[in-house]
Amino acid sequence: MGELMRSFDWAETPIGPVSSWSQALRTMVGLVLKNKFPILVWWGSNYVQFYNDAFRIIMGDKHPRAMGESGPVCWAEIWDIVGPLAEAPLMGREATSNDDLAVLVHRRGFLEEAHFKLAYSPVPDETVEGIGIGGVIATVAEITDQIYGARQMRMLRELGAHLVEVKTPDMVCASTTRILQGNSADAPFALVYLLDSTGLVANLAAAGGFVDGDSRLLPTLDVSRDTGEWPASEVIATRKSIVVENLGRRFPAMPSGPWAISPHSAVLLPLESPDQPRPYGILVLGLNPHRSFDDGYRSFCDLVATQVVTALRNVFAYQEEQARAVALAALDQAKTAFFANISHEFRTPLTLMLGPLEELAARDDLSSAARPALDLAYRNAQRLLKLVNALLDFSRVEGKRVSALFRPTDLAVRVSDLAGTFRSTVEKSGLRLLVECEPSSELVYVDADLFEKIVLNLLSNAFKFTWSGEIAIVLRYGDGRARLSVRDTGIGIPEQELPLIFQRFHRVEGGHGRSFEGTGIGLALVKDLVQLHGGETTVESVVGVGSTFTVTFLLGTAHLPRAEVVKTTSNPSPARAQVYVDEALHWLPRTTYEAPTPGPATGSDRSRILVADDNVDMRQYLHHLLSPHYEVELVANGRLALGAATTRTPDLVLTDVMMPELDGFALLAALRADERTRAVPVVMLSARAGEDASVEGLRAGADDYLIKPFTASELLVRIASNLRLVGMRRDLTRADERACNEAARGLALAEHNLELERLNAELEQFAHISSHDLREPLRMVTQYMGLLDRDIGAGLSAQNRQHLAYAVEGAKTIQALITDLLEYTRVSQSAASFAPVDLNLVMADVLSRVKSLCDATAAVIDLRPLPTVPGVQGDLALTFRHLVENALKFRSSVPPRIAIWADDHGDTWDIHIRDNGIGVDPAFHARIFKIFQRLHARHLYPGTGVGLALCHQVIQRHGGKIVVSSESGKGATFTVTLPCTRRQPRPSLETTIVAAAVQQ
Repeated sequence: MGELMRSFDWAETPIGPVSSWSQALRTMVGLVLKNKFPILVWWGSNYVQFYNDAFRIIMGDKHPRAMGESGPVCWAEIWDIVGPLAEAPLMGREATSNDDLAVLVHRRGFLEEAHFKLAYSPVPDETVEGIGIGGVIATVAEITDQIYGARQMRMLRELGAHLVEVKTPDMVCASTTRILQGNSADAPFALVYLLDSTGLVANLAAAGGFVDGDSRLLPTLDVSRDTGEWPASEVIATRKSIVVENLGRRFPAMPSGPWAISPHSAVLLPLESPDQPRPYGILVLGLNPHRSFDDGYRSFCDLVATQVVTALRNVFAYQEEQARAVALAALDQAKTAFFANISHEFRTPLTLMLGPLEELAARDDLSSAARPALDLAYRNAQRLLKLVNALLDFSRVEGKRVSALFRPTDLAVRVSDLAGTFRSTVEKSGLRLLVECEPSSELVYVDADLFEKIVLNLLSNAFKFTWSGEIAIVLRYGDGRARLSVRDTGIGIPEQELPLIFQRFHRVEGGHGRSFEGTGIGLALVKDLVQLHGGETTVESVVGVGSTFTVTFLLGTAHLPRAEVVKTTSNPSPARAQVYVDEALHWLPRTTYEAPTPGPATGSDRSRILVADDNVDMRQYLHHLLSPHYEVELVANGRLALGAATTRTPDLVLTDVMMPELDGFALLAALRADERTRAVPVVMLSARAGEDASVEGLRAGADDYLIKPFTASELLVRIASNLRLVGMRRDLTRADERACNEAARGLALAEHNLELERLNAELEQFAHISSHDLREPLRMVTQYMGLLDRDIGAGLSAQNRQHLAYAVEGAKTIQALITDLLEYTRVSQSAASFAPVDLNLVMADVLSRVKSLCDATAAVIDLRPLPTVPGVQGDLALTFRHLVENALKFRSSVPPRIAIWADDHGDTWDIHIRDNGIGVDPAFHARIFKIFQRLHARHLYPGTGVGLALCHQVIQRHGGKIVVSSESGKGATFTVTLPCTRRQPRPSLETTIVAAAVQQ
């Protein structure tokens, strides 16, 4: 700066050349140039100025021309403010100061808001006539950044304090814009847009700085494309903030807040959180026109958005929790009705299965080969009936529809009788059964049937989880109570599991019972039935020592409903116990059903298959299928399978997934970890249906995965294919093998991303139970009835062939019902992730799937162009497939004619499917969308009663509705109403051509 001072031509200024300067001026110049603090000096009445290096930052782009320039000229934009402050000391009055001088100064190419702390002091000069003041020294400290920071920190604190109290998204947005208006200097206007459920449209939730009805307030933003107003689509797509310049070109003058001019730029910030799949919306902040958008200003805007996101996340979490509580209560009620309905639906085809099987079993002329197959089918049908009855009992208790009659009962006699039915089975397993029933002169009021279920479930549970030692059932009286305890020396229950043991569908992880099978409702049913008697249920257990379940009944009748108390005694025989005993016998090794396990290799060149399954009947069936082609070894669980495989390496392992001691996945991991068995192909069998189950198996390293029920031909083809690959696999290098495995795992992981979140754990568990415990016996019944038909069908009378046909049809009906119910459960619970769906492509796929039925019925389909809507493509395809199949199924005597078209209603689309079939009576229009509603006899129009309920569920989750317009005998029109995007694109030529091709 000294160089500039020396080179400057001061002679051109009012203070003249340096040679004419007074000593005071020379001294002041030297003092200023050496000072490290920003100092400016105005000299003389013309306020000629000079300053030091530290003051250059304050000068901005006024430097260097400001050197020697007159103060009123240099600071023209603020001289009306600073001029009087400088004039006072120059005229001999008191020095002036200001702790926060706010001005709009032009020093960086625009009129900038700046804040200074300053002091103006006189500079004496004896050479000046009169008052002897030569000039003014200005010591200045810029505090602009501090003022900005303090102002914004106050606003952020206030924002945080208010947002923590709000409970709805709209309140979050309204509070945000209101508080921002308290700091309108930094945000002259603010807009908050929230995305709707489709993720394609952002709706204006709140605005600050505007008046109601302002035309500049855009009510919605289309985030699927750039509309030229706000770049909302880019903000949502990139999840990054965007600064919009030259606002005047996009809108009329925007609100200016405290400033005289409107903002010329705004920042759009995504309201996004890393843990959310998409942003909540967009925050638009008008920017201070007198401030540069530097890092500090950007950080402030980001902090505002972060606080809004935090508040929205908390609010949505609160709302989801509230909605979840309401939904769980509704699901609990729906589930109870659901259990009752499916139990009823299952019992009808089960009756048609058991009746014909009993008829066949009564024949004397069955061959020795056919008798075991018939017994196996009948036994599994009975097991399926027991499972259905358990679900029905549970649903009745949950729905408070149990009709109990409490009669005086001698519990000692009753318990002894029930225990006696189990004695033979218990002793056959090598256990001891102890019965200690204390006699009492006072009878206990219980419902005989319900009490029987309590005792049988406890005995069955004890037997299932006890491998050695004893089971004791003890009855004691005291304190006005009867206490019945079932004690075992079984595997015990971990302490952390004890509070959960009576919860419905709960299973103890890692519990090694005699069987993995079970519904998970036995102990929950016990607790509910005991509570129905006014009693209580407790459990004590130590892992590895055993468990004691105790149920307590009050004596007398004061605790029971008076209308349900009967004074007469009744002791029905424990006929139901035989079902439990038969199931327990099924858990024991049965050599009569086991195929002989082969010894050492006999020189045969047949491939050796190791089969692991805990179900005796399944092992017998698999041996029946495989033994004609392969050497087969059977084991009952994964632990035995691992021992057999490491002792003598098989060519292929066929294993069930759910087994005691070591399940299929643990067995697979152990085989892959052992060098001797690492390359052995493993095929997994499971009743867990769905793509996610298959992906899980393949990802774990299985070579193949079959879902029960499977066909014999499918199993044989899969095994043959895997055996053919064994030779090829052995020729690969280890590096190639590793690369192949990684690729397979990568594919599995990619597919696994499609799995759906579950919203209700109990319904998820029920779906699992339905798929495993209902499909298993059903598959047995279906397979063995097929064998019966093959072996003895030709020799049966016409009536017996009809009986067999009824049984087969009943099994097929249950299989279809299970499939539909699982699909209904999936759609009811899965988390929806919407995306644009072209209904032309959806309908093209649907029509390709029903083409054979269209050809068979000579159907004519009139398909017109359809729109694109937000939704889940798979679920919408399922819906329209059901509707088209219904139109083809419920046809009249003439060939079906089906018309499919759409009507645009602005914010919604109506998709119509009209047929010329038998129609629907108007009285049933509302009912047909409820689950299990059937309007026609099953033999005329077969079906499960789930399809239209599933359609209703899907469309409702898409924010739409489905209705029917019809009269009997005059066809039906089903109309699906779906919301659309803000501006719906027309169907593309490509999709129209595809749809037309399918139609032809």
